[in-house]
Amino acid sequence: MVDITDHPGFLYCCKKQGCDVIVLPMTFLEGISKNTRYIEDRLAVLYDNDRHFGFKPIVLQLIGKKIEAIKDVFNILSSYEIQGVNLNMGCPSGRIKAQGLGASILDRPKDRDAVIDAVLKSSPVPLSIKMRLFGKEKSDVPASISFCKMLETKGIDWVAVHGRTGRQRYTGPADWNAIKEIHEATSLPLVGNGDITCWNHGKRLVDEGSCDAFMIGRAAWKDPRVFSHSYNTAAVKTMADALVLFREITGFVIANRGHHLEPLLVSHEIRKVAVALSRQVRGGKKFRDRAVKASTIDEIEALFVSIQGTSR
Repeated sequence: MVDITDHPGFLYCCKKQGCDVIVLPMTFLEGISKNTRYIEDRLAVLYDNDRHFGFKPIVLQLIGKKIEAIKDVFNILSSYEIQGVNLNMGCPSGRIKAQGLGASILDRPKDRDAVIDAVLKSSPVPLSIKMRLFGKEKSDVPASISFCKMLETKGIDWVAVHGRTGRQRYTGPADWNAIKEIHEATSLPLVGNGDITCWNHGKRLVDEGSCDAFMIGRAAWKDPRVFSHSYNTAAVKTMADALVLFREITGFVIANRGHHLEPLLVSHEIRKVAVALSRQVRGGKKFRDRAVKASTIDEIEALFVSIQGTSR
């Protein structure tokens, strides 16, 4: 999720809770090739070998269609110990699809395959694809299977399949029957994605044969503890729990502000983290209504405490 799941404090919290592999949000090929600072500031802390933060393995997700930029991008990325590259062919955003990118590129085989082939040629690290199901209002499983079989022949290392079409965005339940059909029809390692609530939920899907591994996005932004094997979705999340997570996330940023992290300490960035953590918490709406007036970490922390005291 762009501007969310590349937050170093958030990722630090996820790794602490047991997240195995970080897949960063999509980064534009054209952005990297035009301005190296576009990617350098985002990766400086994540790949800080001297301080051993333990973020790796990290998979960098790329999006774009400018073939001539790809070679330059990988020359720039050679400075980092990237463990893998993922091509985004699944973003359902209207703005992204209007550019012929994300989920929309799946319907244009010539452009789609040209990007895949160019990245395969330039990438020294494993390459994976993140995709949506083919189809419009309803998933087209045969077409999705055909595409994944083609990826097998090209030597793609793994594929992440979100159980909705690009047009469905995030409406309706993810189609895990479709994901399982694709998994059973191909030998390509498959990472399932869509509506997974916690590690135990994902592990159950793996055990049932729906996928080889799983990816958690939206649920983790609300509560990074979903990666813990002991996380209980039935347990009531309190404001006190949210405050502990907020302090861990902002505390990491404060401790490492010298690594170009100062922009994450401005008021709207602090509020963004706090608002996300207040989801699915008793008193959360009251918190969010009041959080719009908070501008510092201290004010946010005091608000967590005050709402907790009135929500018992």
